[in-house]
Amino acid sequence: GEDHMTIKDAHFQHGDAKMSVKGVVQWASDEERAAHPATNPTLRPSLTIAATDVPIDDTLLAALPPMHAKWLQKLNAQGRFDLAGKLTNSPTSGLDFAFDVSLHDCKLWSQGDRYAINGLTGNLKLTPTTLTLIDLKGKRGDSDVAAQGQVSWPGNVPQMQIVAEAKNLALDEPLFNMLPEPAQRSWVAGRPE
Repeated sequence: GEDHMTIKDAHFQHGDAKMSVKGVVQWASDEERAAHPATNPTLRPSLTIAATDVPIDDTLLAALPPMHAKWLQKLNAQGRFDLAGKLTNSPTSGLDFAFDVSLHDCKLWSQGDRYAINGLTGNLKLTPTTLTLIDLKGKRGDSDVAAQGQVSWPGNVPQMQIVAEAKNLALDEPLFNMLPEPAQRSWVAGRPE
């Protein structure tokens, strides 16, 4: 037999961030675990989660899977977001989730006293193996920047397919330093000076 816990509507607040959780968490009985110790996960959640005004901070990074947290740390991401989605169980990979994320006034790539990208808004779809960027928009100085694409973690190395565009973008030193080395060499070789 199975045991379970029903969460009717739990609410949490941490600072300005608010979260609600509802659904069921089932687990195998002692007898079922003893009879099938290597099969089926012990906990089987089916939860709907919604959160608003969540800060991108050390608490969030500690709660994320390591590859997701590492990626956010490399971006020096700051800001807040809303999240809505489901946390369930996958028989093959353990926990499974699908979240829609809405970014609010985020910043990327700290450069000392300023960020390379400011005022970043847009939507993301997050699963255990992918992060899909949908209509991200922000500013770099006076320039409008936008991006869409996907980052995936099929193994330990992230794979990125991102299309970014900018209008009236000045190639300043921090941006130049962010370019891959071959692009830097091409720019220097073709630069009219």
